Amino acid sequence: MDTEPVIILGIDDRDTVQRRTLVDPGSRVIRMQAMPVPGAPNELGRLTLDVKPCFTYYIVAERPNRLTAAFTPKVDYAEPLGGCDPKGDKG
Repeated sequence: MDTEPVIILGIDDRDTVQRRTLVDPGSRVIRMQAMPVPGAPNELGRLTLDVKPCFTYYIVAERPNRLTAAFTPKVDYAEPLGGCDPKGDKG
């Protein structure tokens, strides 16, 4: 399978074009666009993600091959944020 980065268009009802966005933990609907394929219309996708506190998620488009416009969004990996306290304790 081929994977590539996506452009996050929005999270829930907020638009978030090309910038990191902090969201509260919980179930979030992420709208995205994959990179265009020559000769095909732009494809849009949605991913429902259970966001955990203090994590960064890296989302990619997975395609069966490089010529197919349709894609499946998936989390490539999640990375804990250093120095983040999910409970908000100030120590």
